[in-house]
Amino acid sequence: MKKYLLFSGVSYYPCGGFSDFMGDFLSIEDAKLCEAPTKKTHDWAHIVDTETMMIVLMKRIWTEDDLNSCLWIDASEFDKWSAEMYIKHC
Repeated sequence: MKKYLLFSGVSYYPCGGFSDFMGDFLSIEDAKLCEAPTKKTHDWAHIVDTETMMIVLMKRIWTEDDLNSCLWIDASEFDKWSAEMYIKHC
């Protein structure tokens, strides 16, 4: 197994489990290049570091505009980012 694991899926089907596994990668950059979600297929993604077993980066697509932004955020910033995005899109 390589150092980084990519999981991606659709929020509408939150019980994907290992079906959401997209691959393992040597670098975060490789995982980011592989992940190309669309609002119609995948609207979230997580990159996991296998050494710490923690999510290190995450992406959430709320609107079609977000597809162009390629917004990956540090997982430690998620709570702050999630609140800001929720307010923006609700």
